[in-house]
Amino acid sequence: MFFNCFLIVSRIPYRDLPGGVFSSLDKSSHFLTDSLVAMYYCSKMALCTWQDQGRNMTESLLDYDIWAHDQVKNRATQLNDEEFNRELADGTGSVRGKLQHLLWAEEMWVRRIQGENPGPELPIPDIHSAIPFYENWDTTRNGHLTRIRSELLGNPGKTVSYENTKGEQYSQPLWQIALHVVNHGTFHRGQISSMVRRITGQPIPLDLVLFHRN
Repeated sequence: MFFNCFLIVSRIPYRDLPGGVFSSLDKSSHFLTDSLVAMYYCSKMALCTWQDQGRNMTESLLDYDIWAHDQVKNRATQLNDEEFNRELADGTGSVRGKLQHLLWAEEMWVRRIQGENPGPELPIPDIHSAIPFYENWDTTRNGHLTRIRSELLGNPGKTVSYENTKGEQYSQPLWQIALHVVNHGTFHRGQISSMVRRITGQPIPLDLVLFHRN
């Protein structure tokens, strides 16, 4: 890649170079063959390619997050109340507890991105409450993730300032928060899948490769 890039840029006229970048070099020749010029342009090209790939990856993971969320919803809402609230013996808690935390954490982050107060964690006492909660959350959540995706495309360098649950102030790039939301969701969905397997004998298929196959 670098060699090909060198061949392309080694004959770039001085007039096409960014102002001041190579102003100290001898300009008696109309064309440059200095490797520094090639390195400059190749690094610029590589950076643009990396940024595009990074945005595409983040968008893809946000799409995966929506898909995986639906897989968990479809299986969790098939549990009866006893299974939904069952406290497992090893101290991992219940499907209800994990699901409640997962949904609240995601809502907390999307509200922070929009500059809103996340509010308190909402309880989900039983499976009958979980179903309408999930349906309402689907609409809101997908709208939020769509907005995050749009923000990433339109302003990939955007920084989000927020206050955490301890009252501490932070500022982070939006893409870092987006990846954190996906990573946090993946961790807890894995826990829920393991719990559902122990309760019903069947895990929830959540592998990223399955998402891409579909």
